[in-house]
Amino acid sequence: MTKISAFTRLRELDPVFSIGDLEMRHKWTNNQAQVMASRWAKQGLTQAFGRGVYFNLIVDPHGPDNRIEEALEKILNRPGVIVGGGALRRGGWTTQTHHRMEIAVPIIADNSTLPNLLLTQNIILTPRYPTWFNALMKSDHHYAPQRDRGGYLYVANPAMALADALLSSKRKIYASRQVHIPDPDELDMEELSPRDLNSVYLYLRLLGASESKATELLSPYMNYLNGGRKQAANKHIPVMGL
Repeated sequence: MTKISAFTRLRELDPVFSIGDLEMRHKWTNNQAQVMASRWAKQGLTQAFGRGVYFNLIVDPHGPDNRIEEALEKILNRPGVIVGGGALRRGGWTTQTHHRMEIAVPIIADNSTLPNLLLTQNIILTPRYPTWFNALMKSDHHYAPQRDRGGYLYVANPAMALADALLSSKRKIYASRQVHIPDPDELDMEELSPRDLNSVYLYLRLLGASESKATELLSPYMNYLNGGRKQAANKHIPVMGL
């Protein structure tokens, strides 16, 4: 390899880069790229994120704090959808701050593996089979706001996020870690309406829940909503049959 300083090489790379990026940019073999990336990390010039993806601390010293979603997009090599508490907060359904980022990713079979992430105890990867994941992707998603160049992950709308959390807790999904299920009092019921919860019901049905199961899962939220409002506002909700 030509002797070029590590600082020079790193200044030419993106704030988040992969082993593959090194191979392509410098025409290195995989082994050469692995050796250099490991050396830079030991020198404190980069920080490993997981499976061949690094934060470039020379270009952005704050990368491990503000480029997590960019790194996730690079390491997953497939689409990801923010679900759980993060999606509920982004959608305005809760004001509670959730320190755990829950990302739904598609898997094909039970023996599919998800990447191991380093230094990311607050990120949960939750596998979803194709039909389920496609439903998440069609739920009026939008790109998550970012601090730098734009969004890297999708965000499920809050109605779908709640439906996903409720139903996934009742289904056996290989290697799954349970998504946060909010108690009714965690939701901002002043901002929600029966129509919003009706949307949750419809998404539960879309994800495969029976009418009775969807009604059962949603009933605590409906009861809480009805209990906190005047009786006159508690009309029958179309479709749900509650």
